[in-house]
Amino acid sequence: WCFEGAPAVDSKRVFAVLRRSLPQEQINVACFDADTARLLWNRKVGITVSSTEETVNSTSHLELTVAEDGIFISTDAGTIAALDAHDGAIRWMRTYASDQLRSSRDGRRDGHSPPVYHDGVLYVAPLDTDLLLAIHAESGLLLWQHEWPDPVRHVLGVACETLIVQGRSLWGVALASGELAWPNRRVGSEDPEGASFGCGTLIGGSVWWPNREELIVVDAGSGQITRRVTLRESWRQAGGHLTAFGTSLIISRGARLTVLGSAR
Repeated sequence: WCFEGAPAVDSKRVFAVLRRSLPQEQINVACFDADTARLLWNRKVGITVSSTEETVNSTSHLELTVAEDGIFISTDAGTIAALDAHDGAIRWMRTYASDQLRSSRDGRRDGHSPPVYHDGVLYVAPLDTDLLLAIHAESGLLLWQHEWPDPVRHVLGVACETLIVQGRSLWGVALASGELAWPNRRVGSEDPEGASFGCGTLIGGSVWWPNREELIVVDAGSGQITRRVTLRESWRQAGGHLTAFGTSLIISRGARLTVLGSAR
């Protein structure tokens, strides 16, 4: 067994995803007491159809979403599940058509896309399909689903009543329908210089989105670019994964960490 990704926490408990490859690939969710590290429960979520070869390390970066006394997980293997935070009981499971062979071929597992919870709805872009789904968090009822033209690698969250998703480009999605919310459809281009170069972040009503040369600030409601911050010319810095902390913006790329002040 090995741990997947970073744990999720509440005031008293720590929740983590577990995976083993042999004798057959299996995904579990475990809960520990935050003070004593005592195992409170360990629940099997699913077993994949095909076994993993002994020479293959299948660990990815699955993360949990904790909301409303529930634990939500997208396995990136054809199943999205909801568990009760108190005892790990399965509340519901929703399946979809998974294409794990293509996922390995086109590199989509390089993404990081845990479910996003907002106002009773779970928004999920599993890495083994082109689908973007909205699911009623309490019942598991499918509200809408759309096959996305750009492989979604990150679901950044909700701002200005718009779901922000990122693939090669940046997209705004209408919460109620799943249709495109921005008049210009997307921010970015197919050209490698104009494509995503790391995971963006939300700061208030703005999306900070990195490409190789710049940080582009986009209004989440309209999709309009409001600011461009040059990286290569100013600091000889390329884009990377973004994290907002207080009034600072942190850029991580490989072993390098850059902190910019006054991000707001």
